[in-house]
Amino acid sequence: MKDQNTQCIKVEDMEAPVFKALIHFIYWDVLPDMEEPFGLNSRWAATLMAQHLLAAADRYALERLRLLCEARLCEDVAINTVATTLALAEQHQCIQLQSVCLKFIALPENLKDCSQTPKTNHLFMFS
Repeated sequence: MKDQNTQCIKVEDMEAPVFKALIHFIYWDVLPDMEEPFGLNSRWAATLMAQHLLAAADRYALERLRLLCEARLCEDVAINTVATTLALAEQHQCIQLQSVCLKFIALPENLKDCSQTPKTNHLFMFS
């Protein structure tokens, strides 16, 4: 039952599905279904959720969640997500994830695709 004096607490800078996943982890100590919250059944949706959860885990000092999200992102590096994942890894000092992203970009079969993708082509500009 809600107390009369209870106020709503607004959580800034976090989408509702990410907050729901964060609470799920706090209560159950396991990652939730990473695709379901955004209503998209795709690898991209799972990567997006893992990226948002990693940022939230870092913000709220949930080290185990941070490590689980980093590991998940290391497994799912793709041409269309490597730039945002690398930026996130640098921002949150995820050394292993940075390394995985850079190795992925350096693979001969990925190098050309990454250099032609708008989100990653800035990595290939030299003065």
